[in-house]
Amino acid sequence: MDGWRAASTSSCPGTGHQRKTAERQAARRRAWNQRLLFNAHYDEYGFQPIVVFDGEGRPVAALLRPARRPTGREVRGFLRRLVRAIRGHWPRVDILLRAESHYCAPEVLDFCRAERLGFILGVATIRTLRRRVETLEHSTAAR
Repeated sequence: MDGWRAASTSSCPGTGHQRKTAERQAARRRAWNQRLLFNAHYDEYGFQPIVVFDGEGRPVAALLRPARRPTGREVRGFLRRLVRAIRGHWPRVDILLRAESHYCAPEVLDFCRAERLGFILGVATIRTLRRRVETLEHSTAAR
């Protein structure tokens, strides 16, 4: 891109306008890149979109967002807009939310209950959960 910028501003007569345009584009690009965050799982910088599909696998909605774990408030806001749009067309439809553990937050659970949404959410492994599962594993292995 820097090669394009140099070529577009140096080879044209009246380069003042082109230079300002290129500088504005470079500033926009820097602002956009600030939204990129490092994702240790993928060992690179990037985005982590939220993508929603219907029961048949057809895309319903997508949200491009920084590659960090979404807050419960962020997910709740996205779900609120999504549910409002769906119920605007089909007011009595049953909605089932299936999502990974990083979407499981108190705000999301409260929203799902208040809006009468079915939900299947992953639960992140924590020490308390691990202790309970180990107890179950030992008792099952003993049988």
